[in-house]
Amino acid sequence: MDVLDKIRELMRPLEMRVRGMLTRVIVDLIDDTGGRQLASFHLYGTVSTALDRQPDSRERFQDYGFTSHPRTDAPDRLEGIVAFLGGNRDHGILICVEDRRYRLKGLKSGEAALYDDQDQVVHLKRNEILVKSPLKVRVEADVVEVVAHTTLRHDVHGYADELTWTGGNDWTQTNWHDGANVTVVNNPIDPPLHFHDVDPEPADGP
Repeated sequence: MDVLDKIRELMRPLEMRVRGMLTRVIVDLIDDTGGRQLASFHLYGTVSTALDRQPDSRERFQDYGFTSHPRTDAPDRLEGIVAFLGGNRDHGILICVEDRRYRLKGLKSGEAALYDDQDQVVHLKRNEILVKSPLKVRVEADVVEVVAHTTLRHDVHGYADELTWTGGNDWTQTNWHDGANVTVVNNPIDPPLHFHDVDPEPADGP
């Protein structure tokens, strides 16, 4: 055995640890009761055992300001990537997950979206932000401000009302209903200051 072969032999354990630092897995269980989520998983391409489906102490890291609790009720559906720090297979951290059943598809380049398994979506599109839910959307706060620079419109099952600024102190208010005539009213108004024209009160603090 020459010197180069000897070096390769000595480096082989380190090489194997480096190769095994990132691994694809199937997530079997998510525990969302603590300060940090815990996960149980088995290696991709292997068979899940009863031990894999028990609560575990392996952590799932998430970005600050965003959290999710993926579904694990369907076998072998939730995929993930695990990082083994220092190549130590006893210390695996789940760093990302994906469920291809529910991912929003067909996004254009540059778009982003939040979604879940119930077709609820916040979609940052190229020309608008779409908030969509088959259930209910609720906004709760001490103060709610809606500022429209040109047009404010609402529609309830085909009955709609639209207020459009046409310049200066002039507005056009339009009402319509599916199958009915459209009513248009022109309203010159001396408006109050816009929300964004009013200096906010100084915040408490130094």
